[in-house]
Amino acid sequence: MGASKENLFKAETQVLERSQTLLSKQDTSFDEYKDSFKDLCYNYSELLDQTRLITKVSDKLQNKLNSAYEAVETKNLELQNTIDELTKARVGRKAQTIILFIGLSLFVLEEIVLEPIVDFSTNNNIWAGLSIKLVIALLLKPLESFVEDWLLKRAKETNATETITEPNLT
Repeated sequence: MGASKENLFKAETQVLERSQTLLSKQDTSFDEYKDSFKDLCYNYSELLDQTRLITKVSDKLQNKLNSAYEAVETKNLELQNTIDELTKARVGRKAQTIILFIGLSLFVLEEIVLEPIVDFSTNNNIWAGLSIKLVIALLLKPLESFVEDWLLKRAKETNATETITEPNLT
């Protein structure tokens, strides 16, 4: 690769060396200076045109790269939002399952343990037992929200830990 870099500017280097040699000579005629200056101007013009073209192509490539980067960032954000929504849905289902189990357990415990005590202390007042069941039913939704928030927090902590411990593949 070193040889190709040396050959890349071979013609330009030769023009520069000829001009420098001409400058160092004592007995150079005006026509020789003029011819050398023409050659130097022509080569400079060619290099300037090439530099403009390279800059233009480079700018276009940079713009494409910036657009691609923005598209990737947008897709990453969409993907993260989708992952967050899926995590919330999964956690919500898990919280509902837990609350269903807790609710059924509380209703069974109420029937087995509290119902006889309430019936005995209130002389079989049906409204007292229904009131306890209503309180249990009303507490299920706030309890579900609490469990869902707790599970979501745990899921985020787990994801953050997994992200930190993942090896860098780049």
